[in-house]
Amino acid sequence: MVAHGCATHDFNLVSESEIQKLVDAVNQTRDLLEYTGIACRSTRIAEGTVSLLYQRIGDTLLMVSTRSPDKTEDLDFCIGHAILCEGHRKTSHIGFVDAHNCIGDEIAAIRPGTRTAHEYFTAACQAFDQWDKMDTAALSVGYAHVPLPYPRTSGIGDIGLQVLIIEVSGQKTAYLLLDGNNMASGAREEIRDEVLTMVDEAEIMTTDTHVVNTISGKNPVGLRVPPAILMPYIDDGVTKALDDLSPATAAGSTASCEGIVIFGSDSIAQLASIVNTILIYIIPISGGMLLLAVVLSVIAYMALS
Repeated sequence: MVAHGCATHDFNLVSESEIQKLVDAVNQTRDLLEYTGIACRSTRIAEGTVSLLYQRIGDTLLMVSTRSPDKTEDLDFCIGHAILCEGHRKTSHIGFVDAHNCIGDEIAAIRPGTRTAHEYFTAACQAFDQWDKMDTAALSVGYAHVPLPYPRTSGIGDIGLQVLIIEVSGQKTAYLLLDGNNMASGAREEIRDEVLTMVDEAEIMTTDTHVVNTISGKNPVGLRVPPAILMPYIDDGVTKALDDLSPATAAGSTASCEGIVIFGSDSIAQLASIVNTILIYIIPISGGMLLLAVVLSVIAYMALS
């Protein structure tokens, strides 16, 4: 399950071949993995508009953040990096996920120095402060993958739905990952309410895939296929993951990836500004070219006659 981290479109890979560099970096950590069969119950923290679900698994802290029903969009890399650096006072391995599950009227990233960024950071710090107070117990895990019979134009990507359920001390926490680019407002709450009838805690995430994008750039999960229609597949995925629950071991690692070619800082904004500039001048330039063609045609006609 590849969830959405703290990154804007500045970190988009320039080509599919760059993915292998990420895979290689992760694989290089395999020999250092230290598996454990213990974890802690999940806990939810609210700080301002931010809701943070966190769970300790061995020496790794998993955190899933959302602002739904407020806009939950891309977080700038610097916000995530600051959270990781602060968390390293407690553990070396931190997974901070942007659930990316409520689209707003405007598609704009959350930048450092804003009140919202401070809310994310404060919520994460509260989770770090609980690290030494968490009671560990035996870990059980269940997983399910449910392909969804909808085309990309419906807002659903090729992977469909993935469900991970973690059980600790009788508490079942479900992590649902839908392959889509954000979610329509209210869809997360509708799906989560249904899932909570089957487990104790849950969060709904999207991958932020761009294969579903339309010309407008907005084609979120739940817009063209309402949550009510998705619900039978959601229930099926959670049921299968619950049936798959069994004692498990887990390990965390942190990899450093070098030489990754990305779009770069503010490249998207620069491209957009170029397009806007072209649109501004295209009408007068086109008019001038048309007028020149008419004048040349008149001159040619007079010369020939």
